[in-house]
Amino acid sequence: MFEPESLKKIAGRIDSVTSTEVLLGSHSSPHTRYVIHCGRCRFAFYVLDRAWSGYGAQGLNQTNLRLRVGDEIEVVIDAGLVDREGDKVAYGLRHLETGTVYASHAIMGLLPPRVRMTTVSCVDFKDDRRLCRIAMTIIPVLWLVADFWHRAPLGETLFIFGTFATFFVALESFFFLYLLRWRSKWPSRAQSVANKVYSMLGAGPPFDAGSNVAFV
Repeated sequence: MFEPESLKKIAGRIDSVTSTEVLLGSHSSPHTRYVIHCGRCRFAFYVLDRAWSGYGAQGLNQTNLRLRVGDEIEVVIDAGLVDREGDKVAYGLRHLETGTVYASHAIMGLLPPRVRMTTVSCVDFKDDRRLCRIAMTIIPVLWLVADFWHRAPLGETLFIFGTFATFFVALESFFFLYLLRWRSKWPSRAQSVANKVYSMLGAGPPFDAGSNVAFV
């Protein structure tokens, strides 16, 4: 099993914090970039506009992220990783006064594969699975109704139904195996990094995160 060794947890009091709106990635997704000074450490924490992404944060909305000078926090960073502005990138942040943990999955897609954790949280992944199940149920039913309405040949109807059934089984197998591997002793590299980050912040395993965890 891959064990991320370069992750480091920093704990301290915020000396200064600034935020700016930035557009990142090939689709120019809107993020809020927080630059935080904590003792001798300076790092950047990115929060994706969840309304734009289509995902909703579990338990908390990203607009509840209020960082002030004097707040005590814990942050997980990669000791050798910096963003294009030269600041260390935070994987997750724990606000010690409220107990809230913010896991920064959205920015991971812009990091090198060797150091990134999963680009979506386990909860968001399960939501995707649920939406796919709904879509793969509704679309074939509507298609079959339309075929019967237009009295399509039985062979054509059976072929379409078989195609949808095959695609559904393949998609469901992917979701099942991905989650099974995450819970196993042999998670992928990105899953291992996510497990480590959550553990360092006391958030529990990613596939069973508490209500105090927000995915940003």
